[in-house]
Amino acid sequence: MHRDLETRLGDNATKVRNLLRPLAFAQGQGLPWEDIWAAVASRAAGTAYSDEDLLWLREHAGSYVVDR
Repeated sequence: MHRDLETRLGDNATKVRNLLRPLAFAQGQGLPWEDIWAAVASRAAGTAYSDEDLLWLREHAGSYVVDR
């Protein structure tokens, strides 16, 4: 995963890791998309993320996100 992100996304690989990190710790039904996921990622990374960043994530690294 690390190699794939670095190769495909370069400088944006850190952004992807920061946005995916909350999913790694989500339990049960997962993590709500709107209003929560970006806030948790922001807090954990110390960087401001928004729902627009999650849309970007879906487009560029959506294969790492499982939606059930």
